[in-house]
Amino acid sequence: MNGPKRYGPAAGAIVLAAVLFLAAAWGKWGTGQEKPVKPAQDVRKWTVETHDGTNFPLVGRHRTVACAECHVKGVFEGTPTACEACHWIRRQDDRYKLRLGAHCGDCHSPTSWKNVPPNAWDHETMTGFRREGIHRTLDCAECHGEDFRKPGADCYSCHSEDYRNAKDPDHVAARFPTDCTACHRGQKSWSGAVFSHEAFPRRGRHLTLECTACHPGGRYKGTPSDCAACHIKDYNATTEPNHKSAGFPTDCVACHGNAAVSWSGASFNHSEFFALKGAHATLDCNACHAKGFNLPTDCYGCHAADYNGTTDPNHKASGYSTDCVSCHGNGAVSWDNASINHGQFFVLQGLHATLDCNACHAKGYNLPTDCYGCHAADYNATTEPNHKASGFPTTCEACHLPTHTSWSQAVFQHDFPIKSGRHAGFSCTDCHLTSNYREFSCTDCHTHDKATVDSHHRDVSGYVYNSANCYACHPKGIAD
Repeated sequence: MNGPKRYGPAAGAIVLAAVLFLAAAWGKWGTGQEKPVKPAQDVRKWTVETHDGTNFPLVGRHRTVACAECHVKGVFEGTPTACEACHWIRRQDDRYKLRLGAHCGDCHSPTSWKNVPPNAWDHETMTGFRREGIHRTLDCAECHGEDFRKPGADCYSCHSEDYRNAKDPDHVAARFPTDCTACHRGQKSWSGAVFSHEAFPRRGRHLTLECTACHPGGRYKGTPSDCAACHIKDYNATTEPNHKSAGFPTDCVACHGNAAVSWSGASFNHSEFFALKGAHATLDCNACHAKGFNLPTDCYGCHAADYNGTTDPNHKASGYSTDCVSCHGNGAVSWDNASINHGQFFVLQGLHATLDCNACHAKGYNLPTDCYGCHAADYNATTEPNHKASGFPTTCEACHLPTHTSWSQAVFQHDFPIKSGRHAGFSCTDCHLTSNYREFSCTDCHTHDKATVDSHHRDVSGYVYNSANCYACHPKGIAD
């Protein structure tokens, strides 16, 4: 199985016991180099390159150490080649006392104790903690101590003291999370921390402020997130316009937005109260709000004086609607060119559509909407035919259609046929002998002998010899 060997506590104890036993027996058994060098062997002629021809070529740091470092007391024969034989049994320079294992070569190379070949020891794989930033430069003992304890995998287990001692800002008082990575990214240094301000997203002016601007005295717990809680003094002190007297909302974002870098340039959404159109859109705030901001939203509430002072036409006397929009619209830039929706009172057609307002409203605007209400004089003065004497209906539109432009266009719907047949071409007075057109005569033209007519109608129920009864049975006349 490739890769470094991992040893549990039991295995480490066995290895340690074995090594200690060997160390104890060192004096009895020797070092394997008891025999001194033979006189024929001139060690002064030996070089690093010469050593490379042996079964232990010198690599890395071994090429620079003195011969006596490995060949104790000038004994060359039997010098061990296993790392642990020199570095533990002889030198005992493993400060962790074999807790990481007894075979140095599993992880270390001759170039340096810290130069561990790739994949020989991977901290993340072996411990679950990935070393980044400054952790990559630390000595093992910085985290594990001399007894090589196993620290917790979370930041706070090692850095609880740093957390408690931090005063700018005070982490404990502010109840900052103990997960250091939430603010300190990359494990490089404590400076440059980036706090996730999710509870109150910082934008605009807030992005440039120091923490203490909103968190004086290092107090972070309970800091409000609504605008007025921090800016109520700014709100109350503002006079142009006066926010307090105007009843402006205390949610600053409504006008200033959440990305503003100053109080100026606020954009007020007037449509929430009264949409500014026409002349209103061009006015300065003080034109309407000179005395305050608690204004009515109906036209008459602000323009009662304009309504009452208007004489051409006189709105008040005429009973005009106080809803100015109905005539002036909500996009008007002046009082001129008002357009009244006359259809809501009386539809203007025919001749009415061509008249000036004063033709009908010379004496006011509270007029009736039925024809006779305005045209009684015309009705009573008409003599051909005489409407009043004839008992014509006062619903002028029965003969004079709304689209007519003259009285002469009257169209009377005569139920009895007078445009065809025997009665075509007759004058009205041929049948209507009196001025009352409700009365007519049949018998004066059709001089039937009553006795003869009576004999012809003996079988007719309800028969009576008079013109009205003739019409009742012969509403279309008598066929040719």
